[in-house]
Amino acid sequence: MSRRVSIDIEGGEDYYRKEKLQEISLEITGKFWNYSVPPPEDFKVDISIVDDSAIKQLNSKYLNSNRPTDVIAFSFYEGESTPSENPGLLGQIIISSETAEYNAASYGHSIENEMCLLFIHGMLHLCGWEEGNEIREIQEKLLRKFCVCQ
Repeated sequence: MSRRVSIDIEGGEDYYRKEKLQEISLEITGKFWNYSVPPPEDFKVDISIVDDSAIKQLNSKYLNSNRPTDVIAFSFYEGESTPSENPGLLGQIIISSETAEYNAASYGHSIENEMCLLFIHGMLHLCGWEEGNEIREIQEKLLRKFCVCQ
């Protein structure tokens, strides 16, 4: 039985091809799942592309940081258990297009590369990874495989 993923994108359809996001999502959940419960066979990821003002509000409300950030991920698998409500919904990734554009210009790569990086980073958080060297190493491998090389 093959695994399936559904991707819903709000506000940033121009940045992503759903087929590519599905491929990345399946790779990450299949190889880099970091929870004790098994990953869902079929799942959904919601992606919202917002501006700096909106992500700053979320960052302040949920992460106690009163500034814009590039990506925030809300996993529904927190606490090492399968969610009782809507078990197929893996979580939500929120990306600031303004910060992504700034980062891309600052690092000298394309906006497509930056948006791919932020999606991968968000997916790793949805799969249980915390900030640190290990997540960066995995992220770099996935970037080389799925995103336009720099």
